[in-house]
Amino acid sequence: HSSAPIRVPQTPQEELQRLERWHAAVRRGAHSAVQAALREGWAPVNAPDSAGFTALMRGCISGQLLTLLLASPRCDVNAAAAADGSTALLLASRYRSASVVDRLLRRGAKMTRERGGATVLHRATANADASVVQLLLREGAAAPARHESTPPRAVLDLSWTL
Repeated sequence: HSSAPIRVPQTPQEELQRLERWHAAVRRGAHSAVQAALREGWAPVNAPDSAGFTALMRGCISGQLLTLLLASPRCDVNAAAAADGSTALLLASRYRSASVVDRLLRRGAKMTRERGGATVLHRATANADASVVQLLLREGAAAPARHESTPPRAVLDLSWTL
């Protein structure tokens, strides 16, 4: 099976259509479509959607497509275009397992803050997987001060893990 040569978009309209196709496939969690786009080289893997989220950031919320996206050398684990300053690591710290957070860290994800000041540890305190907090602390995340997004019980829980 041979594939057609990759055609670079020539007009702004073609580029918009390419972006819309990509983001629609990511939102649907369409594994085969995303895999084909990455393999064929036309995937705008780091392009933010209308909310400022990259495909990897969406995957860190939904849990879909993470293996595919993290396998792509073009995938920027530190891309941040969302209005609140979210990154894949901030989102994974809240929604995913310690193994996903570890994979992001191994790919070079930086421990940053959202624009409102929340850190990866703030986000991890809301995660049901307590091992995320433990991993982040082992990897050098500073213990957070109280932040409006941190449940009060989580601050107490963090104090005994230090």
